[in-house]
Amino acid sequence: MASSEVAICNSALIKLGAAEISSLSDTNKRAQLCNAQYSKLRDELLRSHPWNFAIGRKVLSLDSFIFIDGDVTTGTDQITETGHGRITGEKLRLTTTGVLPTPLELATDYFLVKVDDNNFKLATTVQYAYDGTVIDITAAAGTGNHKVQMKPSFEYDNQYILPTDYLRGIRLDDKEDKFTIEGGKLLTNNAEVLLLYIKQVTDTTLFDTSFDELLALMIANDLSYPLVQSNSLKATIQAELNLKLRDVRSTDAQEGNAEEFEANTWANSRL
Repeated sequence: MASSEVAICNSALIKLGAAEISSLSDTNKRAQLCNAQYSKLRDELLRSHPWNFAIGRKVLSLDSFIFIDGDVTTGTDQITETGHGRITGEKLRLTTTGVLPTPLELATDYFLVKVDDNNFKLATTVQYAYDGTVIDITAAAGTGNHKVQMKPSFEYDNQYILPTDYLRGIRLDDKEDKFTIEGGKLLTNNAEVLLLYIKQVTDTTLFDTSFDELLALMIANDLSYPLVQSNSLKATIQAELNLKLRDVRSTDAQEGNAEEFEANTWANSRL
């Protein structure tokens, strides 16, 4: 039978000798604690190891958006992009399928000046952006779609949008390619990114039984003192968790070629 969030939490409560719950929305302390900690601990366990059921592969999209001449107001030098989510000082470059507004140019670094959540202006240097010294856009009567491609400030050439279910990167398609994650973006010199990553799996029917048991042990370990005020029980559960984690990782890694993976702080503290 497939597991569920409640079943996993009840497995943890049983390990503590505590009464089971019927729902995470129950008003008792046990349910409230489980509800508060479940998602956090699930994601922490997922991040700690490249579980086979949680591996994702995706071709990433460049961090960019499109505007047209009609989005440009020459009188105020503003460009409209609803919900652009950008901040002042971000670097960008422009490309177009037609003619850029005057005097904007291709292959040139510009810096964004946020006006509000839906409008921005452009500056020629990052300092001008912070000072509010913007480019005077004198004409926007060309044609085509104008792409704003956001760029890292330095060191890397491109930045990409991470998958919505991203938890932790493992590697790019070419294992030798360098990348880093900053500010919720993937930075690299690559012109194309194929990312192997750990994804956030919320559907408990996809978990294997060993992951269920590990997660139950993590929850029991986390709730042991708040519920039963027992340091000795916490130590016992911690020891069981350490052993189980070693066994499960070993078994999981045998299905296919093992990926090189740097353990996180949580995993290091338990091994």
